[in-house]
Amino acid sequence: MTSNLLNIAAIIISFVALAVSSFLAIRQSLAAKQANRIPVFIDLFKDARNPEFRDRERSLWRDLNEHEPSLGFSGLPKGQRHDAEIVCSYYSTLAYCVTIGIAEHDLAVIPVYYRLLRTWEAVYPFVRAERKIRNDGGSFLTLLEDFVAEAKLTDIHSLEKEASRRAFPRLHNMTDKR
Repeated sequence: MTSNLLNIAAIIISFVALAVSSFLAIRQSLAAKQANRIPVFIDLFKDARNPEFRDRERSLWRDLNEHEPSLGFSGLPKGQRHDAEIVCSYYSTLAYCVTIGIAEHDLAVIPVYYRLLRTWEAVYPFVRAERKIRNDGGSFLTLLEDFVAEAKLTDIHSLEKEASRRAFPRLHNMTDKR
């Protein structure tokens, strides 16, 4: 009888140890995965803060409407085509990072929301035309287009407020009590 109780106690202790070690292993794995994402995320947003990148972006907003969209990306003058490719490639990379789970959509959109939508508005007529020129089923910048469409559905003000609540709960607890 005593030996049966000891065996049962040993089995229970083994299951508890297994559960605890599994829980800790999962947490460690998630922490490592998050730690691996951070440098990529920081690097990506470093590019968006670069003054040269922002100048390229503003030139697209300002100057693309001077060109015939039906010529597509390939029909743009070399300098503007280069700017459009760099800026769209940046936003496409951000979309891929969301797609493969390096970045959460909401956190990726917050810092670029206005600029992403404004850039897409400027380049979209050229994207549509480039798809026709390539005649490849519209695969040119489609993931970026989906990223933009999702961003348009985002209530950016609520999203920023929620992110701020998560990041700074004490601040919001104080302001909520007022």
